[in-house]
Amino acid sequence: MDESRNNKISINDALLRKIVYSIEKAIGEDQQQYLRENQKETNNAIILLRGDDINTNLTRCAN
Repeated sequence: MDESRNNKISINDALLRKIVYSIEKAIGEDQQQYLRENQKETNNAIILLRGDDINTNLTRCAN
């Protein structure tokens, strides 16, 4: 592999922070809020909500 190719990769720190924040919030704070606000017999939906919350958080960060 050509090592000079690695020198051309630029990391966008601001974007990386937004992605990490969005994932962290979705699997932490957002899930806890869902569980507090929704008293369901089962919490099967929580698995699907992660993706929705990540996308919502990314959208909010982009604006």
